[in-house]
Amino acid sequence: MLLRDLLRKSREDRGLTLKEVASVLGLDQAILSKMERGERNFKSHHIEALCKIYSLDFSKKNKEYIAEKIAELINGDFEIEELLILIRKKQNLLKRLL
Repeated sequence: MLLRDLLRKSREDRGLTLKEVASVLGLDQAILSKMERGERNFKSHHIEALCKIYSLDFSKKNKEYIAEKIAELINGDFEIEELLILIRKKQNLLKRLL
């Protein structure tokens, strides 16, 4: 299940409206609706706040969301193993620079 679907289901299972949750997040309900439909991206702080509201593991869900976004970006254009090697090299480079 995609994170956006899980977050929508979690909201609905708790009987919360878009308006109620959007208000807690400081968002317009139309924006939250677009996020739940995948028409807008969640920001990390939105995911964190929603995980608190729905009692979900933020660290795990944030990683899953990042993985979803990477999967969307590469869309089968790269071999995963090759991409992971490049990511690790970039991580090591950034660690040395910072």
